[in-house]
Amino acid sequence: MEYKHDFRDISELKNWDKNPRDINDKELERLKTQIQELGIYKPFIILEDGTVIGGNMRLRACKDLGITGKVPVSIIYPKTEKEKIEYALSDNDRAGFYIEDKVRQLVIDNPELELTTFAIDLGKQTTLQGLMDDGLDDDYSQKLGEVVYEPKETNHKISDLFQLYTKHRA
Repeated sequence: MEYKHDFRDISELKNWDKNPRDINDKELERLKTQIQELGIYKPFIILEDGTVIGGNMRLRACKDLGITGKVPVSIIYPKTEKEKIEYALSDNDRAGFYIEDKVRQLVIDNPELELTTFAIDLGKQTTLQGLMDDGLDDDYSQKLGEVVYEPKETNHKISDLFQLYTKHRA
């Protein structure tokens, strides 16, 4: 399979109309933060006509951020629709996996990391903050009950909460 690395003006790039992936607003904001902090270091996978096969979410984030000028691209020349789809799937493939304890240790050793900026896939996607919060459960043998939240209003007494809880449980 043939490809070449180059730079293209971002205005020449367009989203693939068959892209099977999407992004919600919260994740798009997280992606924009990453691009603002780290730049565009990963090339867009494009067809010769500028259609983005890999990097559609990044393209959307870049356009939302008002990024202009040349960006890195890998131009592919698939001979069939099947090859095009294979490139798209390969670009988003999660072939490897994270070892939770090692990631947790990296975060502990680097406390300056912004925990909500990066998400990792542990079977389900989770932020680094979620990973760290999950690690807190390691100090306990079992969960004994439901999670209880502190009320937003501060004029409640603990006895009020206890009464509400016992009514709810009855």
